[in-house]
Amino acid sequence: MNLTERTLKRPVTAFMIFICILVIGIIASRLIPLEYFPDMDFPVVNVNIPYPGSTPEEIERQITRPLEEALATIGGIKKMSSFSTESASNINLRFDWGVNTNIKAVEVKEKIDSIRSQLPDDIEHIQLDQASSNDVSIMSIRLSSKRDISESYDMLNRVLKRPLERIRGVSRVDIHGVSKKEIRIQLIADRISAHHIDIGKLGETLRQSNFLVTGGNITDSNKRYRIRPIGELNSIKELEDLIIGENNLRLKDIATISYEQPRLEFGRHLNRQFAVGLDIFKEFGANTVDTSQQVKNELEKISKDPRMEGIRLFFMEDRGDGILSSLNELIKSGVIGALLAICLLFFFMRRISTTFIVALAIPFSLLITLAFMFFFKISINILSMMGLLLAVGMLVDNAVVVTESIHRHQALEKDPKKASLNGVKEVAVAIFAGTLTTVVVFLPNIISQRDEMSIYMKFISVVFVIALFASLVLALTIVPLLTSRFKISASHTMPLFLQKLSQWYGRALHWILTRRKLSALFMFLIIFSIMIPFMVVKKDMFPQQEDRRLRLFYNINGTYTLKKVESVVDIVENYLYSHKDRFEIDSVYSYYEGGTATSTILLKKGKEANKSQENIRLDIQKGLPKVSIATLTFEVPRSMGSGEKLLISLHGDSSSRLVDLSLEAARILSQVPGLTDVKSEATSGEQEIQVVVNRERASQLGISSSQVSTMVSVAMRGMNLRRFRDDNGEIDVRAQFREGDKQTLDQLQNLIIYDKDNRPIKLTTIADIGVRRGPRT
Repeated sequence: MNLTERTLKRPVTAFMIFICILVIGIIASRLIPLEYFPDMDFPVVNVNIPYPGSTPEEIERQITRPLEEALATIGGIKKMSSFSTESASNINLRFDWGVNTNIKAVEVKEKIDSIRSQLPDDIEHIQLDQASSNDVSIMSIRLSSKRDISESYDMLNRVLKRPLERIRGVSRVDIHGVSKKEIRIQLIADRISAHHIDIGKLGETLRQSNFLVTGGNITDSNKRYRIRPIGELNSIKELEDLIIGENNLRLKDIATISYEQPRLEFGRHLNRQFAVGLDIFKEFGANTVDTSQQVKNELEKISKDPRMEGIRLFFMEDRGDGILSSLNELIKSGVIGALLAICLLFFFMRRISTTFIVALAIPFSLLITLAFMFFFKISINILSMMGLLLAVGMLVDNAVVVTESIHRHQALEKDPKKASLNGVKEVAVAIFAGTLTTVVVFLPNIISQRDEMSIYMKFISVVFVIALFASLVLALTIVPLLTSRFKISASHTMPLFLQKLSQWYGRALHWILTRRKLSALFMFLIIFSIMIPFMVVKKDMFPQQEDRRLRLFYNINGTYTLKKVESVVDIVENYLYSHKDRFEIDSVYSYYEGGTATSTILLKKGKEANKSQENIRLDIQKGLPKVSIATLTFEVPRSMGSGEKLLISLHGDSSSRLVDLSLEAARILSQVPGLTDVKSEATSGEQEIQVVVNRERASQLGISSSQVSTMVSVAMRGMNLRRFRDDNGEIDVRAQFREGDKQTLDQLQNLIIYDKDNRPIKLTTIADIGVRRGPRT
């Protein structure tokens, strides 16, 4: 009551305070970042170690297992999972919510450093990532052109990547589908054999021939000098002339050295043309919408560059536009709801002045809430907007109760200020208790133990609670202050239909109070009847939405050459484009590798769309071409708002047994009504050539198993050497056998390794080589 009394005594001060808060709210509405989801850090640390050209079993044995044993000693780990593929090891560490992942990331790094010597020497880098909502790109663009842009990395890096990275709010820009040129040392098998070159020693020689170290300091004539021994190679000519053996044998005598594009291990198509991917990420706390708009403005300038002639930019994903459209829909719904609430107020109150005063509670409360959101660093996103929309319908409740109480006292009191004070005094406890009971319902979402759902609910609850308290303060201050300036008309009477409604309510209330047992039974039956629709209604946390996109998965049954997989993708794309109008296709984007491929079918939207997404999917599925190496299925991607509805994990000690069980489980589950596209993520393994060293025979010749593995690894996979430096930065250097020297099983069997007496020994002499099945993951 002191608050209302002080407001009525000092109206100018009260108005100035609220005007200041409203101005802050208006300014805050322009400064608060616009996001789809709020910036959140998840209690996850991810370790990724690229090791291309290997096998899943080798990576698991040499990298994943040692890392798991070391990382398992870190305290607070809730779950640890790892994936070993043919090109990388990935270990995911999940902690409890509330754990400081920055500290945990440091601990993870220390544990990895402690066992670094146990890992393969040719690991280039170890990547640590902390999961957050910023991991998703704000814009995904695909570049296509009739001319070949697969070797245009330098041009795209200068013209596109670097200018975009300079934009305020952009953290990084990733280019996919083109790679930097590298220096490739292609060893010639016949010449290596003729010159008796040990591949392991050759690799060591190449590593030691390109160095840059610090040699300490010396003092001369009271001056201090730093010593720097320089052994860097600065040109391909120096590399070619590098002496690697007796009789001045040079590297160019046994290898061809070139500066060229690395072979792509994957491909992209956009509208049946080769495509390059461009993903843009924002900085933490940056405004997604503003950053997205700045990127678009920069892309418009870049597209006028002569070097970009003929290159088409296609926006696969633009979160900025998505945020604006979603927020605009929410704002539109909020405005319509507020107008309906105001109309309903006037319908019952029949007083323009009272309706106006009560209606002011909606924009005033929202602006005050925006001001607090700015200082609490809460962005405007789907969740916070949901909290605001929930509050809109309740913002006028307190104001309605207060104004009605004041108007009743105005009819009794001549002094308008005293009438306002008495009116507020009469209902203050009631509206405060009513507001508090509503707030208490949302309070557990703010202070409860943190988990993924409570964090989402927290953003809704905090905004909702702020808005409700703002409406309470307004009802106790500004509303009585404004109401005291208006005098209710003495001739004002309640409309006839409201009088009849009031009389009917009175009779109904009297009937309920005089028949308490029957009324209690009736209310119990109503509550119990809710259980029936609750049991049959569909339950979905994030219901699927039609985004006019279909994703076709190829489910390739093996690993093939990139050219073979591309030929299958071409068959499917030709089928889709031959019925483009019938299927209402706007564009088709495909991504493919040796063992997987996906086509994203973008459908027409708006007025051009005549068929539902589901009908188009069924229509496409009827005529899908049959391909020998893959099974084509439509699947829903795992993303917010969709995804598999049921995921079953099998755990055990035998991988091969788990594969058999998972295939059997998938077969049984596929017969369950309501389940579609049931499949096992496990495979029985891919065909691979396994080199099994005969340890006894190798020991007699003085050859260790590690020597054999190193020789095979360098010959077949290649090895990365120390990078070259030039004016444009660092250039990767890679040594490997020529493609023609590592294509067949015979070439692998005839690889030469040298024994303790430096005699050449064929690989088949000390190892059994055969084709067997090995796991893909």
